[in-house]
Amino acid sequence: MTTGAGGAQITSITFDDAGIHPDRVTISMSVRESDPAEELLDALKSRYPIEVLEFDSTGGESLDDTVFYLRFAQKMRSLIDTKDDDFLLQFLGEINHIAQDLTARGGEDPKAVFRNVLEAGEYIAATCGDGFYADVQILSLSEEVTLYAIQLPGGGNIYLFQTLDGFEMLDTGYAVYHQDVMQLFATYNLPVAEGLTRIITSHGGDADHCGAGGFFDVPA
Repeated sequence: MTTGAGGAQITSITFDDAGIHPDRVTISMSVRESDPAEELLDALKSRYPIEVLEFDSTGGESLDDTVFYLRFAQKMRSLIDTKDDDFLLQFLGEINHIAQDLTARGGEDPKAVFRNVLEAGEYIAATCGDGFYADVQILSLSEEVTLYAIQLPGGGNIYLFQTLDGFEMLDTGYAVYHQDVMQLFATYNLPVAEGLTRIITSHGGDADHCGAGGFFDVPA
């Protein structure tokens, strides 16, 4: 949409009326001349609280990047479902660190890294709750031990051993699936919350092996 004699072209208008700032609107625009843009901002500032997030005079490449990252942040906010801006900023900072590291070490496109992170988040969100599923295999190892091998949708396995003394768990899966896993245990009539005696973690470097460990108050 183009408006005004200065050729101010509005490229995007974004808002999140269900988020922490429902009264905030972010507008991106390009202009042929700077003076009309200043006049427009002055007129708007007299009526509305305005914050200039980014000004680019290089032809739009940096502005395109800014719009990309703003939209990414908005989508991530909807996925992690939090109103804590400090947490969101820290989380985005960690993602940015990963993107920079992969770019420096492997020549990855940082935008591609961000898109991969977003797609992973969207997949996990879609496979929690009503979308949760798991592949469960039940193996009788002996008269005293039954193994429940559970493969989660986002990767990672949980191996639950039912013995005469209770339950032992080898690896816990991602923390994000914890509530769904506990409901799965209830479906199989496994009182894991009351009967778990210990957790064995095959290795602590990956969240799909140890992520939900903190939910259980047992030795690991």
